[in-house]
Amino acid sequence: MTTDLIHTDATGLAELIRTGKASSVEVVQAHLDRIEATNPSINAIVTLADGALDAARAADEELAAGGKVGPLHGVPFTVKDSFDTAGVLTQRGSPIFEGRIPDTDATSVARMKRAGAILLAKTNLPEFAYWIESDNLLTGRTNNPWDLDRSCGGSSGGESADRLGTRSHRSRGRRNCEGSRRRPAASGDPGWCREHPGA
Repeated sequence: MTTDLIHTDATGLAELIRTGKASSVEVVQAHLDRIEATNPSINAIVTLADGALDAARAADEELAAGGKVGPLHGVPFTVKDSFDTAGVLTQRGSPIFEGRIPDTDATSVARMKRAGAILLAKTNLPEFAYWIESDNLLTGRTNNPWDLDRSCGGSSGGESADRLGTRSHRSRGRRNCEGSRRRPAASGDPGWCREHPGA
């Protein structure tokens, strides 16, 4: 079941949780286990969000109590470290922001949470998301999961490597400014091809 959980897309996970075929705790733990197993060599994840398992327990309790739930209730997601996350380290890959913990969420993060999703982790990027490879002075280089000696591109290389290596298909933060999606796609993750504007 753990393998299925890390390979199931967000809507599939939401359905499993909603129908009681899997708990949010099981889903979050499966992803945390996968991160622990794969991230040391890939370096896609730069910060784990404290309290993800507690949030998953609360999500399961809310569902069991018959509460109204959002479309992504209990589903974990990752966020590129250029996006603010309340109470979670957001350094933007820059020594200027080393140790910075914002008070509020970026709009996209807040929307994911309102939909019931649970912040799991932050992913690596070049400083200020402004380079063609995901490497910076604070958290280092993200490696391509297909070949650790190669780059995974940038600026969303951490998201791309996370998707391939830790199998997190639920992520926020890939804009297509200066190739943020196209370069990681060209480096080995065709799933990052750009969607239509407004999608």
